Amino acid sequence: MQEIIDFLRYVFSVEQDVLSLMREPDINIYNQKLSELLSLSLNQSIKFGLGYFDQPEPDDFYTAIQQTRLPNPRDIFKVSHYQNPQYGDLWSCYVSIADPEPEVNTIGECLLVARIESGYKIVASYVFGDPDLVKSYWIFAGGDEELKMDQLGNVVEILRLTPPSDDADSLAEYEKDG
Repeated sequence: MQEIIDFLRYVFSVEQDVLSLMREPDINIYNQKLSELLSLSLNQSIKFGLGYFDQPEPDDFYTAIQQTRLPNPRDIFKVSHYQNPQYGDLWSCYVSIADPEPEVNTIGECLLVARIESGYKIVASYVFGDPDLVKSYWIFAGGDEELKMDQLGNVVEILRLTPPSDDADSLAEYEKDG
């Protein structure tokens, strides 16, 4: 499990770099770092909510954004290891959204990770949301559409790191055996 945690931390450090580079007018460096981030996914439909820039923003944008805080790193809440028929070892990684507010401690996304060739890749992404303001549920966000959150395979191991504290639905997901 430590290898998966290390992979996630690497992904999130690259994501932090991309978010920080949005504050600078050199779009070539931003676009290169974004390419690096997207290369950590199996396919380009997993975009982390980011996109390439064709041209810099106006100068006043960069002046204004310099007055805002730097992006916060994601939180990792839980990692579940599965034996999956298609991927073999598959990990569901329950994490916060990108750049979470410091006072908000909720699950925002599940990244599904598998070993592909000699390394790890994010093979699918689900967001945990509540568009109807009733109860949060998993919404497919990109990657392998055949992977369903309730059909990931047989549970091998669960590592619970930090419980989410600001949302009952997030806590219920954290406490599930899977």
